[in-house]
Amino acid sequence: MTVRRRHGFTMIELLIVVIVGLLVLGSVYRVLISQSKEYENHRETIDVEETLRGAAALLTSELQVASASRGDLYAIGPDSISLRSFQTSGAICGQVVNVNRYAVWQPSGSFTAGANDSALAYKLSASTWNITKVNQVWTNPGAPLTTCTGWSGGLIPPVVVELTGDTTGLATGSVIRSFRKTTYRLFTQNGRWWLGRRLAAAASGPRHSRATTCGTRWKFHFARLLWAAK
Repeated sequence: MTVRRRHGFTMIELLIVVIVGLLVLGSVYRVLISQSKEYENHRETIDVEETLRGAAALLTSELQVASASRGDLYAIGPDSISLRSFQTSGAICGQVVNVNRYAVWQPSGSFTAGANDSALAYKLSASTWNITKVNQVWTNPGAPLTTCTGWSGGLIPPVVVELTGDTTGLATGSVIRSFRKTTYRLFTQNGRWWLGRRLAAAASGPRHSRATTCGTRWKFHFARLLWAAK
């Protein structure tokens, strides 16, 4: 009877296989880590470019309607700017007799009557802007003015506002623009540059809790602006 020998692996052969396998797995792991870092860097670069475009568009839209001669710029520093941020506009189409309540036709946004809500009203007779304060806001139906009394056709104004301050010379056709003081500031955080935007708070509405000291205890909305130098 023939006896067959059973061949197996020696301890040295097993050790060699294990070592080679570990080397292969280590190489695959390094490749995966490298690709993951490249993907993260690529995504972060795209994020920076998108937020940079958004910040540039935001600042451009603010500065395009600001006028230094009209007093829209409060302060300009090496890393900050404070200006009037216009929230909405419309045309006066009627007024409550002997009361500074004005019907506003086709407002482009929402008028609010917070502590920091002011308005510029155009005085047609003098071609100047009057600085006023938005004291109260109504919407139709239920406003003190249900029709545009200064125009024919029985048009219904969507908004009626009560103004305080310099309202002399305001008449039907005058443009009214509400605004709040807004501050933009550049600062660094975690090795990157950021653009901070502080909009003077209204009396109602959501509060934003993300904050930074940045020299003062302000509350900011953050948008990443660009890479910081490494």
